[in-house]
Amino acid sequence: MALIYITDTLKKEVKDKLLINQLVKEVQKHSKGNNNLIDLYSPEKDLKVYKAYLDSGRVRAAILLKLSAQIYVPLVIVKKESRLGWNLSKYSESYLGKRILKIWKDVQNKKYEILNLTDS
Repeated sequence: MALIYITDTLKKEVKDKLLINQLVKEVQKHSKGNNNLIDLYSPEKDLKVYKAYLDSGRVRAAILLKLSAQIYVPLVIVKKESRLGWNLSKYSESYLGKRILKIWKDVQNKKYEILNLTDS
C-alpha cells in the first residue's frame, strides 16, 4: 500500500493547491508502475529522490521515496524559471539533502497529512 505524506512545510510554501493535486496524481501513477518520475539519486540505501514535471513542464518537483514502506514525501515544488527549478538534478544533492532534513522533521513531529494512493 503506497502512501504520500503532504507535510505542513510543503503546504505553507505551495500556494497553488492544484500543483499539489497534480503532484499526487504523478506519484499515484508511479506507485502503479508507470515510469513517469525521473530518478535523481539515492541519499541512502532505502531512499530514492525523484523529479516530476507538473503544469505542462513549467513546474518541477522533487519527491523522496522510502522504498521499504512505499512512502512518498514531496520535498519541494519550484517553477522551472527559478534557479533551483531549472537545475533540479542529481547536482542538487546539497540543497536536497538539507531539504530532506527539514521535511523529515515534519514527518518525525507528525506534521503531515497522509493520503492513501490505492484508495484514489
